[in-house]
Amino acid sequence: MIAYVPFKYHVRIFQRANATSLENARTLDELRCPESWTFRRLVLSGVIIQCGDNKFYLDLNAYQDFVRAERERLSLIAKISVLLLLIYFIWLLVKYL
Repeated sequence: MIAYVPFKYHVRIFQRANATSLENARTLDELRCPESWTFRRLVLSGVIIQCGDNKFYLDLNAYQDFVRAERERLSLIAKISVLLLLIYFIWLLVKYL
């Protein structure tokens, strides 16, 4: 899905650097990782953990939970959109018949 591309970009940076534990935490400069809105969202969601000396690491379990929640959220949005379209078409049928 396109919605996951920015998140996967940051996750891959951490995975390639093996920054997936507190012992292997790295600074953003070491990772060459931009501090974008997607990065900040991953930090706020607990997927990327900030520890001392401005170092970060990826929590893989939190990332799996994050992806699951994002899929559920997008699925709900799609279902609501389909429902609204259905209601709109029914309204059109009733109005013009």
